[in-house]
Amino acid sequence: MNIGVVLPEIGGFSSVSLEFFKWYHVIKELGHSVFILTGKSRDFTHNVTVMSDFFIENDYNMYFSSRLFELTDDDGDVISEFEKLSFRIESILNNWVETNQLDILIVENYFSVPINLPVSYALFILFQKISCKKIIKHHDAFYRSNLETLSKSSFIRKLLLSCFPLDVEDTVHISCNRLVKSYLKEKCNVDSIIIPYVVNFNKSLELSGDNNFSDGYSSILTESFEMLFSDKVLINFSDLLPSTNFEKMFHLLENIHDDSFKIISIVREHKDYLDYFNFLNDKIHDLNLSSRIVILKEDDFLLNEYVNIDYLFTFARGILCFDSGVGFGQPLHMAIQHKCPLLICTQSHLDWLELSDLGCKRINISEKLTDQDIVSINRYLHLDLNWGELNYGLMKQYYSMNFLQYLINGVLMRI
Repeated sequence: MNIGVVLPEIGGFSSVSLEFFKWYHVIKELGHSVFILTGKSRDFTHNVTVMSDFFIENDYNMYFSSRLFELTDDDGDVISEFEKLSFRIESILNNWVETNQLDILIVENYFSVPINLPVSYALFILFQKISCKKIIKHHDAFYRSNLETLSKSSFIRKLLLSCFPLDVEDTVHISCNRLVKSYLKEKCNVDSIIIPYVVNFNKSLELSGDNNFSDGYSSILTESFEMLFSDKVLINFSDLLPSTNFEKMFHLLENIHDDSFKIISIVREHKDYLDYFNFLNDKIHDLNLSSRIVILKEDDFLLNEYVNIDYLFTFARGILCFDSGVGFGQPLHMAIQHKCPLLICTQSHLDWLELSDLGCKRINISEKLTDQDIVSINRYLHLDLNWGELNYGLMKQYYSMNFLQYLINGVLMRI
């Protein structure tokens, strides 16, 4: 079959992109042809069409999103411009579907949360026209109650109700966990199939750490930050936003008086906060933490051939997650894949990844990072644990690519 996939971006550490590549490899192994339409590509893959309108941070979407909940029925000119753009995108989508003779169209997250309404509306129009089967994947959920308070525009309210989620014939909905599945059923009366995030254990991880960092990392590390293989290193993934967890990381470091305890935070920049990286580095300097925490940009790993995330993980004792949802970068999965003994995360993070029932050994912390959390983290940092091997064995048994292939093949056979 010819299978098309529409998603915001490929390449990098976003959960949508990371999970897409697992699906991509499985679908290819099952003998199908895959065609991709995306807003940004940082990976060399066949049959990829890149159109900036599909990227979340394109100029129009940033502008429209900033005004979205201020619009009223008097803003007809804004709505008219929005509709023209959506009709143009729909026309391109329709031509792409016909040209590639798609049997199945997979849409990633555009009908889950209003991240890019022009594209969601274009896909909404497209779905009324095309006859191929459709799969809608939900990595998130939009809690659409109290729409009257969200927007005074009747057009926007109707759009939000119609698209999140979209429920039409010949469509299968995929939820990434039970929380999303429950929301879709209880709040929207939409049935869905759970296909959780898995780990690609087929990927070779033969790198090993030396006594210190290789020379290739000198271009991204600060002069003050050095790292030995014997250090107690935790890796964190964060969006580079004022609302994220950097203050908690600073607080944790200040309260654990051990120079060998260090944090590497891998961050994704956002267009509205490009100056925040320098702000954080200045604060790290002012707090005298430059030797114990370093912030590395996502693009450092994507654009520098000498920088490899797998190599970085050979120095890590574990990961640190304050997120309630899946989080940028799927850090829990990466840590398990690299047999890191310390999984420091919230219970809600574990629930979002469908790992609560698996029995993974981890250090459970609150999103507020209490004094007791700090005491617990400090204690486990100094223990010699075999949790990495235990968690790796559990994950490989139940959440491997073979499991994903079984689930995807079942969906494709069903529709």
